[in-house]
Amino acid sequence: MILGGVVMTFLVNVLLSAAGHWAVDRLYMADAAVQARNRALSERLERYASEHHVSSMDYAQIREWVDSADADLLIYEGDSVYEVGSWGYEAFPAGEATEENLAEWGYTPFSIDFSNGTCRVAIADCSDLELQDTVRKVSTVASFLVFVGTLLLYTRRISRHLRDCSQDVTAVSRGESEHVNEQRSFTELSVLARDVNHMHDVITDRTRSAQDALQANRELITALSHDIRNPLTSLIGYLDLLGMESDSLSETQRKYLAASAEKADRIRALTDEMFRYFLIISDVKPPVRLERYDAQILLEQMLGEHAIELESEGFIVRSDALQTPCAIETDITMLHRVLDNIFSNIRKYADPAKPVELAAIVQKERLLVTVRNGVYSTPPHNVESNRVGLRTCGAIMELLNGTFSAGEDHGSFTVTFTFPLAPEAITV
Repeated sequence: MILGGVVMTFLVNVLLSAAGHWAVDRLYMADAAVQARNRALSERLERYASEHHVSSMDYAQIREWVDSADADLLIYEGDSVYEVGSWGYEAFPAGEATEENLAEWGYTPFSIDFSNGTCRVAIADCSDLELQDTVRKVSTVASFLVFVGTLLLYTRRISRHLRDCSQDVTAVSRGESEHVNEQRSFTELSVLARDVNHMHDVITDRTRSAQDALQANRELITALSHDIRNPLTSLIGYLDLLGMESDSLSETQRKYLAASAEKADRIRALTDEMFRYFLIISDVKPPVRLERYDAQILLEQMLGEHAIELESEGFIVRSDALQTPCAIETDITMLHRVLDNIFSNIRKYADPAKPVELAAIVQKERLLVTVRNGVYSTPPHNVESNRVGLRTCGAIMELLNGTFSAGEDHGSFTVTFTFPLAPEAITV
């Protein structure tokens, strides 16, 4: 396109220049037209000489008129001829300015009345030079516009293809189109369109594979829920029946019975947590019913209940109540599930010899709740954790438009979760 634009520019410049120069030479510089302009100039010169009392020897004033009239002037004085132009004036023998030379040079002879008498002069109009310069400028500008226009047309075409490709890619991302329209050319845009189509095919395959895997997981969880819960419920029932007859069992048997019941309860808790976690992270989200609550009252009740339970089990609880009045919007059932998981983990894994710290503050337009407990320096052998409960808490808090984080540092385990404040409850 650039090469074509250069060729078009050259052709337009040559054609316009040739046409302009032809028009100037054949029309503007025709003999009759030149004679008419020279005659008009002679009348202007005679008026100028009369109005300003100009002598035929006053070359300075005559030169001013020549500059304003855009003409050349020959003044005959005896055996010499004085040529006066915009460049100055110069004398040469009168024999060189013959009638034939005057016609060839474009001069027309006239008799002009000056202040010192009538003098023979020859006048030549030079306005064609300015016209020729205008032709060159016009042809140059026109050829440049042709070059720019050629590039703009190509750029517009590229932009249109880019816009179409962008719209097709957006449609693909929304699942509204199968493929983008490929160009019938070996350009970068055609390669881009093919790459986008390949990306679309890959994404479609991966999405289909992910959906198939999710469906397989859903069916597996459903099967596990049925195949584990039913025998596990029966097993727990049998163990409860044996527990009712514990008086007839030996000490070793009662010990094994208690261990079996504990393990069965643990398996049931773990499977319940696994099913709950799968439900939360699956594409079928549980319904969330957000309601407005006074954060101070809500946390005092919910954290207070768990604090009392921990103290009854031998834990030391230190609580910093929320001091800033504010409100939050949350699902109370899901929030109960989060707190149940957190404090259940404390009862299972925390060191009772170290205090449990509860705190709530308003920070950066959010309500921040922190639960910190000590961990065993040497964990007991029966302490095991797969962190499914913590992942469930994180998924639930995401549904509640909040955040959740947990981590261990320097002998303490800290859980932090936040809620956005209700809009009218935000304080600056």
